[in-house]
Amino acid sequence: MQTQPLNDVELMQPAGLAMRWVEPESGRLSDPDCGSVVALPLPADAALAPLPGCRVSQPEQPREGVASRTLRWLKDRFRQ
Repeated sequence: MQTQPLNDVELMQPAGLAMRWVEPESGRLSDPDCGSVVALPLPADAALAPLPGCRVSQPEQPREGVASRTLRWLKDRFRQ
């Protein structure tokens, strides 16, 4: 049986979404260090109430994938 080569997959976050920390029982915005929260992709302009007693963190920006970082590093390295 022949195996297929493994390739990196870069999953891009759709435009207009932001990862936000939400307390699942109440559906309120929170901080990753405040209770049991989960990161969910929400519309960037979603207006949710904050969880009382917890500061609300800013939306996370999409992270650059490994392949893109490596390619950028190689381009920067050989430009010198």
